[in-house]
Amino acid sequence: MRKTQLKAENTIEIVHQDIPEIGENEVLIRSIACGICGSDLHAYNFSAGYEFVAKNVTLGHEVSGEIVKIGAKVPNELMYRQVVAQSMNYCSKCEACENGHFSLCTNNRVLGLHFDGGLAEYFKIDAKYVELLPEGIDVEIALLAEPLTIAVHAINRLQIDLKGKTVLVQGPGIIGFFVSILCVSKGANTYLSGLPHDYEKRLSKAESWGVKSHVVGETDMEEKVDVIFECSGSSNALLMNTKVLKKNGKIMLVALYEHPTEVFFTPVVRNEWSIIPSYGSDPNEYKEALQFIQKHQEELKALPTYYDLENITQAFTDSLNKQVMKAIIKIGSVEENNNEYFNTTISAN
Repeated sequence: MRKTQLKAENTIEIVHQDIPEIGENEVLIRSIACGICGSDLHAYNFSAGYEFVAKNVTLGHEVSGEIVKIGAKVPNELMYRQVVAQSMNYCSKCEACENGHFSLCTNNRVLGLHFDGGLAEYFKIDAKYVELLPEGIDVEIALLAEPLTIAVHAINRLQIDLKGKTVLVQGPGIIGFFVSILCVSKGANTYLSGLPHDYEKRLSKAESWGVKSHVVGETDMEEKVDVIFECSGSSNALLMNTKVLKKNGKIMLVALYEHPTEVFFTPVVRNEWSIIPSYGSDPNEYKEALQFIQKHQEELKALPTYYDLENITQAFTDSLNKQVMKAIIKIGSVEENNNEYFNTTISAN
């Protein structure tokens, strides 16, 4: 099979290896499509904070495909089902997991960072980390469930009714985009903030969902906002926009930061602003994300730019240069079927 490997900083190669063998609790998934995430870009760049990434790893944790082989302890009904993989592989045993905070698992291992992910023709994963696709959902669009769960988790962490609230989302990447359209769906008056070069390929796409654009440097925010979702990874953007945050407002930190940030906390105290971090997502949030995709999949099809596996480097380059909203690598055909081979190799149940 063909798979990609992160060989060095900014260097991904396609290699040929045997299809991986699976354990008794695992499934083998034929990748159909895999998205490039911001975490993939950080790993690709060898960014600070990503030193844990496995050597020569196959990236890719936003992936959809078809189960073609199951381990001895996996239910037979999972065979040939289309699925998305959960990115965070939690242990279920640590204190965080026992309290339902799976994204904070002490022993968390991330697909495509700690171990080989979906930028390959086949990959394996424990069966408990797959989410079955609802009937009628487009498998190539379904992979958007993973980044959408990040937005779902952030809004769930907020724990307020957004109806009638005014929200500013900083950063028009895919996470900021998803946060903004989810806020609109919940009745919030929502602004998405970006730079002038973001308008054509990013901000304008959100406008068709009812989101208002805020172009930094061209317009000033005239409304005071109840909530700021920081999805840009720019501490300067956050500090600049706190002037529009209402007293007793909330700041949701969703992005990760490459460098330390210096914050003057006196305004935070005097205005009683709440700073709430949000990291990853929990397994139950995949169902909510897939339901949203199922309802809006025709509109969501306008978001991605598609690449073949052979053009993987171009996809990373375009993503780094913010030339696309979401790069998706098409790996296998939806109609492709190699089930005759895998029927002869299924572990007995």
